[in-house]
Amino acid sequence: MRIPWAVTVALLVVGCADPVTEVFACYGVAPSLRRPGGELRVCARTLDGSRVLFGCDGSDLGGLVAERYTQGYVRNRADGVSLEIEADVPMGGTLVTAQQAADVPFVEGRIVDVALRIEEPCMGVSCAVGETCALGVCVATRIEPDCLPDHGTLSACPDGRVNRPCE
Repeated sequence: MRIPWAVTVALLVVGCADPVTEVFACYGVAPSLRRPGGELRVCARTLDGSRVLFGCDGSDLGGLVAERYTQGYVRNRADGVSLEIEADVPMGGTLVTAQQAADVPFVEGRIVDVALRIEEPCMGVSCAVGETCALGVCVATRIEPDCLPDHGTLSACPDGRVNRPCE
């Protein structure tokens, strides 16, 4: 039996395609902090800061009522992505700003997950330059490639940005 040439070409293209290299990011705010009048902003740039990939214009992603927001970043002439989530949370009659960041290298041929989330243990926590708060602990902004979990799995590393599912 002969296979039509179009099918043969399609099989060759699929068989020879490079595996996808992507960072799958989810952004969110803990349910206890989702209040009317709050704002949620996201910024994603290439690691070297040369290109904006998403957001970064200061616009609100729909307040703090959304459960989560997800975005995938496919490798395209960049070594990785620099991600940041920032929220203004109404607390005691004033807006309190909290943020979390992650510098994530692309890992060749893998789709990896990162979860940035504003949570109560990080409200009012100030970390040193090059650090960010995750689950109430200051951690390095850069996530090491060995700690990055494959899409849909969790990392054993003790970093709150990689060891829990998107919520």
